[in-house]
Amino acid sequence: MSTLSDLVYAQGRSSAADVEWLHRLAGDGQLLADLAFADIVFWVPTEDDSFIAIAHTRPSGAATLFYRDIVGDRVRPQWRTQVRDAFLTSVIVDSASPDWFEETPTRVRAVPIVHAGRGEEPRVIGVLTRHTNLGDARTPSRQQITFNDCADDLFRMIATGEFPDLTAPTSPRRGAPRASDGLIRLDVDGMTTFASPNALSAFNRLGFDDELEGESLLEVVTRILPSKRQFDESLPVVLSGRAPWRSDLEARGVTVSLRTIPLKDHGTRIGAIVLCRDVSEIRHQEQALITK
Repeated sequence: MSTLSDLVYAQGRSSAADVEWLHRLAGDGQLLADLAFADIVFWVPTEDDSFIAIAHTRPSGAATLFYRDIVGDRVRPQWRTQVRDAFLTSVIVDSASPDWFEETPTRVRAVPIVHAGRGEEPRVIGVLTRHTNLGDARTPSRQQITFNDCADDLFRMIATGEFPDLTAPTSPRRGAPRASDGLIRLDVDGMTTFASPNALSAFNRLGFDDELEGESLLEVVTRILPSKRQFDESLPVVLSGRAPWRSDLEARGVTVSLRTIPLKDHGTRIGAIVLCRDVSEIRHQEQALITK
């Protein structure tokens, strides 16, 4: 199978900076797929006015539509107009009616991928499509609604060149958290508006035995951390949702890995997503290897 770089460079329309941007975004394809409960496909334009798939991620919490890998395939005729419109207008385009894929009703959303390089004019370099399986539709839970809202925020940021953030670290430690591991939604003031059950369980193991919603995440952690213990200086910034950084939180012999994704609306910070995962066993294994 061709790599993302090979497929993009073969079209002859992208720079090295564009490829790096697409790599960063495709690296978060699993996060987007899990939040949207949908297949996520990345497309770049070809010389003959079509599009080719350069990456595809299946959701871990929903049924995939594409049982066979479509990376390297050209865009199907029923999606071509929608994908082209998103590319040319730099506007998110939703399908007007359900799209049928192999006898399964689906909803397709085309999101322009805007590269906003330093000192450069933002420009569209590709398109992301979200393929939602409508045949599996049921009354959504509060968690599903929140996950979808987070996905919509990220799609909007992709269309304005605000995601991915090039200041974020690219090589996380082993055990990087995913949406299914635990997700906390913060408002602009760092107050928790939603905490998934897995996120709440992780903080319970750290020693917090109350509800996270309505609490300042930074104040919660301040209460559970040992007073005399040194901690990562970046932790307050991560917990307040102000920077796209990663950190580890340790208390009571438990280690929770954190990743923060600030949410913006045309440059204005509106909140943040905090992903968390109990990585105690992984860190113990790493320490054992270092000791040996």
